[in-house]
Formats: sequence, structure tokens, C-alpha cells
Amino acid sequence: MERKPELHNLSHQHHHGLVAARHLRRAAAGSLSLAGVRAEFLAA
Repeated sequence: MERKPELHNLSHQHHHGLVAARHLRRAAAGSLSLAGVRAEFLAA
């Protein structure tokens, strides 16, 4: 999908937010290390 250049950064931020949320859900379920996911989230 073609986006206006002004929205490009927002799209990237939204995508990274969705990925972080998925990782946090997986960590809460026990399939990922919570400490690792937390560290990755805070480093971003």
C-alpha cells in the first residue's frame, strides 16, 4: 500500500508496537523469556 511520506514513520512505529505487544503476550504465556523481551523492549 502506498502511503504519504509524512505517515511513513508512524507506520514503522505502529508495526514495532504490534511486534512488542506480541512478544509480551508470548512471554506472559511462557513461550518466551520475559526478561529477554523486557530488555529488548526497553532497548528500543
